[in-house]
Amino acid sequence: MNDTITIIHYHLPLPSSLPNDKTKERKPRKKERGVFLLNLFHLRSHNLWVWVDKSFFLSFIFLFSHCHCLFLLLFHCLQVGYSLIKTLLADIMYFIRMDRSKLSRCQNLVILFWK
Repeated sequence: MNDTITIIHYHLPLPSSLPNDKTKERKPRKKERGVFLLNLFHLRSHNLWVWVDKSFFLSFIFLFSHCHCLFLLLFHCLQVGYSLIKTLLADIMYFIRMDRSKLSRCQNLVILFWK
């Protein structure tokens, strides 16, 4: 069986250039949960593979955001579903705007979807 892979790359803006419009922000929904694979690539070529629930995701992404990190989020669409992916992306952007200082050195976000 061949997997279909879609790659989306985000070059995150500097925190000072992020929008400050709070009207488009929404709080994350606690009931929206999913399991996915998170891979953090560090400058020293160390990586960390962890299976985490969505509720733990944001603490992981910001735990390592003090380094120059390349984030690879691998979503298995059959398990997670596209609606959860869209929600997760919205949650990421929400927390990026809420705590801009933690992204001062984190510039790249790469997302891989496969099904």
